Amino acid sequence: MNIAGLISSIFFLLTIAGYWHQLRKIWTVKQSATNQIAGGNSELKATQSIDLRFIFSAYISIYSFFAYGLSLPQINPYLVIPRIIAIVIILAIIYEIWQERKNKQSQYYLLTALSVLIAVVVVALISRSTLTALVPLWRLILCALSINLGWGFFHQSKLLTTSGTTGNLSLPMLGLSLAKDISGVVFGATMGFQDGWPVALMHLVSILGRVILIRQYRGFEIS
Repeated sequence: MNIAGLISSIFFLLTIAGYWHQLRKIWTVKQSATNQIAGGNSELKATQSIDLRFIFSAYISIYSFFAYGLSLPQINPYLVIPRIIAIVIILAIIYEIWQERKNKQSQYYLLTALSVLIAVVVVALISRSTLTALVPLWRLILCALSINLGWGFFHQSKLLTTSGTTGNLSLPMLGLSLAKDISGVVFGATMGFQDGWPVALMHLVSILGRVILIRQYRGFEIS
């Protein structure tokens, strides 16, 4: 048993809890808005100050680890199993954003998220050897997606700055993932350099981005 992998999976449960908190917060505000509409007045926005590119970049980073773990010659259950639940929850968040905003951008991100998930599952079921052959490519993809993840954090930070409010962005979603990211760096190191460096790199980017957003969020609370 890979102890580091097990610990990383346990910490990943905190990430799942964080995204679940975000989804529940959206549902709560959405219900309040529905009640206010029934009373003839509502200015509540369930996804206020939640940047779609930030949520999508988080989805893609989790999805990429899921696909990478599925592609390794020996399926890595520590990368695959915990991320299935997170993928479903974040898909639900993207769906709620699309439901509220009803624009082409949100529709595009929702359809893209669904398409890449369906594609990798279908290929894995039909010919997993095809995925395994793509492992070297996945390492490069993970590196590129680390940049994309950083870009997502940048856009979320920019939205907070321009809107002047944290809106319905969930602080627990940001904070609970930090422990996961730290354990993810350790887990990547135990996988060996060849397989583990993309894992460690993306978690390092995530740590930096989350620390910046948490400090920004706290700054709004203090002011």
